[in-house]
Amino acid sequence: MLGKLLKYDWKYSWRLLALLNGALLIFSLLGQLGSRVLWHGSEMISSMLAALYVFIYVLLFSGSLIATQIILVVRYYKNFYTDEGYLLHTLPVTTGEKIWAKFINHTLWTIINIACLMFSVLCLLGPAEWGNFFNLFPKFFSSLSSALNLPAAVVVIAALAAVLLSLAFMIYSLYFCISVGSLFPSHRVIASIVTYVVLYCVIQFGAFAYLISSTLFIDRRMYGAHPASASGTFGIVYTGGMLLLLAGSALFYGFSYYAADKKLNLD
Repeated sequence: MLGKLLKYDWKYSWRLLALLNGALLIFSLLGQLGSRVLWHGSEMISSMLAALYVFIYVLLFSGSLIATQIILVVRYYKNFYTDEGYLLHTLPVTTGEKIWAKFINHTLWTIINIACLMFSVLCLLGPAEWGNFFNLFPKFFSSLSSALNLPAAVVVIAALAAVLLSLAFMIYSLYFCISVGSLFPSHRVIASIVTYVVLYCVIQFGAFAYLISSTLFIDRRMYGAHPASASGTFGIVYTGGMLLLLAGSALFYGFSYYAADKKLNLD
């Protein structure tokens, strides 16, 4: 049944999201082709058109990133806490399957959106710069591997795990805000937005506090009275951060499950 839910979610969302990301890619390709034409034109006109293009591209780039998340979050809200919920909640599936279907679809489209954003940048850079762009990643992970005295494969896997868990934390935090807003008898959208603002501030403060404490811990371990290897120190800080992300994701998921299963109100 989870597969059917995923198919239904994908069928509903793919047209609008494909159009949104496709528009960015087409605009990027036009920019690469247009730059070659403008190169031989008037310098003043070329500069004005280039400035206009960059302005529109930045709007499309940031708009694609933000709009993708808004569309998916609105989809979650409508499916769970509006009249559409009467259909969803009558299906013979568990609340967990409903949330997981939304989460998987949300994750896939976020990854697709990020890939489209990166590809749009490559389109603007042009084929001549692709080699330098792709060489940045091996150089970065090689330098990090040497600094931490860890195999490059371990560093890459750790980075991917951190990205995926951070993505899960972000998505479930959005579902948490929607779930909190659903508990209010009215003005649920406003309540969800206020919850997001408060939660964002709390998360940023917590992340800053963890960064400062981790930095002090690293300095004390590596240069203090109790020296430790770079890999060991990194492992402790990395594990602590991953556990915090995992705990936060579990908390957000648990509350979303509770709100949808025990406190559902479609009025």
